[in-house]
Amino acid sequence: MKKIIIFCLLLLLFSSYSYEKSYIAKVCKECDSRTDESEISDLPRFEQADWYESTDILYGLHHTSVIEFSDGIRGKIFRGGYSKKFFIGGKTGGKFYYINQVSAVRALYLYKKYDCISNRYRN
Repeated sequence: MKKIIIFCLLLLLFSSYSYEKSYIAKVCKECDSRTDESEISDLPRFEQADWYESTDILYGLHHTSVIEFSDGIRGKIFRGGYSKKFFIGGKTGGKFYYINQVSAVRALYLYKKYDCISNRYRN
């Protein structure tokens, strides 16, 4: 059992984009086109906490910032410790990369509000 868990964690850490697409299809739904058309200016105002450094088995070395939207939705965005790429985390540890911090905030809101992964502005 322990070997299976380790294998699954390694698979998540070293997954390819094609695996990620499969992961989205099975675990998370993609946002519909109407939802995915929204821009950051369409979202509620938000406050962002300072970045702090973290290390864990799923994301390795990374930086985390908590985002709180004015409608009460709250979540975290991440920045890779070495890659410096911005991402949000999925329910089971998947990483969804975006082209910049604003895009990651936008994707976080859509993920938390509509339970879907935005394909727009993906990196």
